[in-house]
Amino acid sequence: MSTPNKYQPATNVQPPRCPHCDQDLLEVGAYQWSKQVSVGIAITLCIYCPNLECRKVLGTNTLVVPHAIEDPSRIVPPH
Repeated sequence: MSTPNKYQPATNVQPPRCPHCDQDLLEVGAYQWSKQVSVGIAITLCIYCPNLECRKVLGTNTLVVPHAIEDPSRIVPPH
C-alpha cells in the first residue's frame, strides 16, 4: 500500500494487491483453528485471497495462550 500524499489524498492511495494473481485486495478471506498443546492452546490464524481462481494463503500467524484449556462445549460444529 502506498503512502498517501496529504496534498492529493484521493489520487495516490492504492489497495494492496495479491502477489499471486495481482487482484486488488479490498478484503481478504480468513479462518482460524485451535489445538490443545502442552502449555495451553495454540490458535492459528490464516488469511487468503478472495479470488475464486486463486485462494492462495497470504499469511498465517500462531498465537499460544498459556495455561488455557479448550472447552469442547463451546466449539460450534460447521453447518
